[in-house]
Parts: sequence; structure tokens; C-alpha cells
Amino acid sequence: MEQSKKNITFVLLKSILVAVCISLVGILVFALILKFVDLSEGFVKIINQIIKILSIFGGTYLCLKTEKSKGYLKGLLVGLGYTVIAFLVFSLLDGNLNLNLTFLTDIVFGGIIGAICGVFCANFKSKHSI
Repeated sequence: MEQSKKNITFVLLKSILVAVCISLVGILVFALILKFVDLSEGFVKIINQIIKILSIFGGTYLCLKTEKSKGYLKGLLVGLGYTVIAFLVFSLLDGNLNLNLTFLTDIVFGGIIGAICGVFCANFKSKHSI
């Protein structure tokens, strides 16, 4: 039983870090695009949310790739963990750690999206292995 807890903890941490890496790459690519294209602030916010959702989905998919039980819970944990770690990483990169209502709404958003992704990934039956 102890080995199983260590294993799920490792899988969750790995999944969260992969999700953060997906975000970092997504934000860097999007920043490069913004160098050449002038987009409205509203559109930039939408793209940032899409990057967050895709990152959480990628992390949740990785977490549930081998063991699909409790998908909603694992997805919730990935979403929450991703939100906190991504907030810290991007705050450090920005040089401004600002805990406010936006952070709280991001945590709620990340948890909900993670749970939804977890349900989807746990019930998704793939014919092909990625």
C-alpha cells in the first residue's frame, strides 16, 4: 500500500510539472506570435485560458494514462497543483507575487477544469497508444 501512495504521488507531481512545461512552451510560442501580430487584449486573455486548459488536459491525460480510476479526483489534483505551481513560476518570471482575487478564481477554474478533464480522460478509450 505504501508503494502505491508513493507511486500516485510521483505520477501526480510528474503530471503537474508536465502541465506547467506545456504552459511555458505555449506562452513562449504565443509571445513570439505577438511579436509579429497585434492582437486585442481580450483575444490574448482568451488564448491564455486556452493554453491553461490544454496544459491541465495534458497533465491529466498523462496522470490517467495507465491507471484510470478516480479520474475526477486525479484531474482535480492536477488542476489545483498546476494552478499553484504555474502561478508561482509565472510570478517569479514576472518578478511580482500578487495574491489576489484573480488567483483564487484561477484556483477554482483550474480545479473545475482538472476534474472535467479527469472524467473525460478516465472514460476515454483509445485505440491507439500515444
